[in-house]
Amino acid sequence: MNLMGNTGSSNLSPDSPKLDLYLSNDTMIFEKVDFEEVTSYLEFYPNKYTMEVKISKTNDTILFVPNIVLKPNRFYSIYTIGLLGAQPYLQVVIPLDGSSYLTIPK
Repeated sequence: MNLMGNTGSSNLSPDSPKLDLYLSNDTMIFEKVDFEEVTSYLEFYPNKYTMEVKISKTNDTILFVPNIVLKPNRFYSIYTIGLLGAQPYLQVVIPLDGSSYLTIPK
């Protein structure tokens, strides 16, 4: 049984610069994610995480996202949506991907 999970990211904010996504311990998990870019999935340990979204190559945190619970054997996507400094405001949405429900026969 695989106890790891997987997450990818996509920047869907049309007026944002490239974005870096960090865990609260300052570990970068995705770098220079441009508008409409979709990253590859990364494996993660199931846990509760805090994430920061920063403007790429700066230390400017534009979003702080606490209490993200990621479970084992699941696929998630981290979507950055909205506008930087206008409405609808920038936010992060983390749905469970459809791949989490598929059973692949052996």
